[in-house]
Amino acid sequence: SSLCVLGIETSGHDTGAAVVNEHGTILGEGYYPQSGTLIFGDRLSSEAAKHHKIHIDKAVTEALRKSNIRNINTLKVGCDYGKKFALQHKLPFIPIHHMEAHALTVRMENEVKFPFVVLLVSGGHNILGIAHSINKWSILGEDKKKLGLGALIDKIAYRLSLRKLPDLSDVIGGKAFEKVAAEGNFLRYPLPPPSTERLDPSFNFSNLQSFVNEFIRKCEFNTDVEEGNVLDNVNDICASVQYASFQHLVNKTHLGFKFVELTKKIPPENRTLVISGGVASNQFLRAYFKVLCDKQGYRLIIPEPKLCTDNGVMVAWNGIEKWKAGLDILRTEEKISAVSVEPECSLGPNLSKECKSTKIPKLLHCTMEYRYLKTSK
Repeated sequence: SSLCVLGIETSGHDTGAAVVNEHGTILGEGYYPQSGTLIFGDRLSSEAAKHHKIHIDKAVTEALRKSNIRNINTLKVGCDYGKKFALQHKLPFIPIHHMEAHALTVRMENEVKFPFVVLLVSGGHNILGIAHSINKWSILGEDKKKLGLGALIDKIAYRLSLRKLPDLSDVIGGKAFEKVAAEGNFLRYPLPPPSTERLDPSFNFSNLQSFVNEFIRKCEFNTDVEEGNVLDNVNDICASVQYASFQHLVNKTHLGFKFVELTKKIPPENRTLVISGGVASNQFLRAYFKVLCDKQGYRLIIPEPKLCTDNGVMVAWNGIEKWKAGLDILRTEEKISAVSVEPECSLGPNLSKECKSTKIPKLLHCTMEYRYLKTSK
């Protein structure tokens, strides 16, 4: 019989569990997304916790049932649930870094050799880095204001009242935003770049957020639309915000490419960009980065949309990778019980200062010709 790992994911608002074997085969999965208007705007941690407590046992039981592994029910959410499960069934426990799991999901279905460049874009993080090995990472740039692009998009979707549009009342903010933007003209409203620091690979979306909020207010004032109602130009606003924010990601990633090439941190044969996280499921983002990677000679790999969002499969696969490498495998009650959840846990050392000090030729903004950018409708 092959090695199997149960992965449990409860970091965001979706509850997921999966059993994955060492060959990357998903044997069983239980997935319970949080739906309804709560998912627009800020994530409500208390509501998400209630959701997890309601669905965690069902998710784990479903994953184990589908994989033909017998389960004895236990209690609590996420980490505590996994620890109790491991101790009760005398199984080893492997703690997982959430963003590391996102980054390594592609290795379940693709041959991706270390080192490679990785961009992680989610509701809580924007991280550009280098994956040197399963447990060794370097950060080229991350969000200075701790504003994940996914959270920004959710906030704007809420401010624009997208939930009031037909068929969008139960669609999560990011998916609703993408659907509305697909029908808009992304060149109608040229928005200011989120950051003016050309040689700093870190991200900063706070300026864009402030500008967009003020722009929406002016549009409402000029058209006599009360806040809470939908503007007639909502498609073009969403399309323009989406274009400006993704252009920022592309520009910073382009800068990261030049840095790793000049410093020889990535060998030429390993020119690969992996993108993951919930925002990576956006089709416009995929098209934009394909143009960048084609122009720069990089192989682009993005998991299928279902595996970009938070899910138990990615956690289980990260466990498989660590098991094979003999990393972070806890077997005693003392060590398993001592595991705690860390809300702030860096992937690795931050190299943004080194990047700024490196003599990188002045780059033109990677404004891709719009005729190459197509969205799926």
